[in-house]
Parts: sequence; C-alpha cells; structure tokens
Amino acid sequence: MFWTTNCPDCWKALRGCRDLASKVADRKVKVLGVNFDTEKLATVRSMIKGEKIDFINLSDFQGKVAALFQTESYDFSSFIVDRKGILRHVGYDHPPDVEKILLQKVNTILGNGEGGKSQEKLKDVKGDKDRKA
Repeated sequence: MFWTTNCPDCWKALRGCRDLASKVADRKVKVLGVNFDTEKLATVRSMIKGEKIDFINLSDFQGKVAALFQTESYDFSSFIVDRKGILRHVGYDHPPDVEKILLQKVNTILGNGEGGKSQEKLKDVKGDKDRKA
C-alpha cells in the first residue's frame, strides 16, 4: 500500500491494513507500506509509531517506487502481488472497509485460504498484458 502523511483517509486505511496484517500473518502474506511524501523520516516514523502500525513501511521520498506502480499522487493506493511477482489487485481508492476488501482479495488469490491456486490474473492497466511487479 502507498500512502502519504497529509492524507487523512490514508490513516484510516493504514489502521485497516494494520488489522489485515495481523489476520493474514499466519498465511504467508505480508503487508508492506510505502510512504511517498516529502516529510522528514523522523516525522513519518513518529506518526507510524503513534498509530501502532507494526507492519513494514518503507520511505520513497523520491517517488521512484510509486512511479513504478503508477500510483495516483497523494492518495492511498493498494496492490496485491503474488509470489511469482504478478500484480493481482490494484486499488486507487481508500474505502472505509479497506481491511475487508483486501482480505476478500487475498482469500480469492489464495483459494479461500485452502492453499488452492486462483486462475485470476490482473491485466495491465492498458489491458494488453499481465504485469510483473
């Protein structure tokens, strides 16, 4: 997930992702955050600590990773990448129930938690090929 410190809805989504991370930890699923604003690192760390966000968050001050994922500027964006590096979900919004929506997507990809393989593949934004992360 990509987020910025100046996005109030991002903080609600971050808390949802925090709860999601605890629910999927035993299923070999990792939640990662990428902060892509220009706040000082100490400010970002303080905000993460204050919200008890305990999953890994990376800093992308130059926006290079955000550009690779074609995230919308200064907004919450979520992606699910499978073990093969195939991008399986893209979300450019911050729904109030982000935890529920992402958990449903994870369950679908993992075959509803039974370890089965889903046949879903997310097409490139242009729809012409599968995207690799």
